[in-house]
Amino acid sequence: MTQEDLAEAAGMSVSNISQFERGKQGFSDEGIQALAEALQTMPGYLLMVDPTKDDAIWSIWEQAKPGERKMIVNIARQVVGKTGT
Repeated sequence: MTQEDLAEAAGMSVSNISQFERGKQGFSDEGIQALAEALQTMPGYLLMVDPTKDDAIWSIWEQAKPGERKMIVNIARQVVGKTGT
């Protein structure tokens, strides 16, 4: 998605999107919500995920198919000593 596409979908200016990306502008709750809706994700995801880290767990999760995600969860539970379904 281009900055122009995101700006249009979120009801913002391209300048705002550019400044967000570069960390030059803060954001409001409403702005984060608009961006999340435009990107079809949750607001918290935008705040906690660094998309530049290809080897991070969220990058692996995003690429996993539903059956693989279940396996990832089961393995993670074993690693941290939790059991359950």
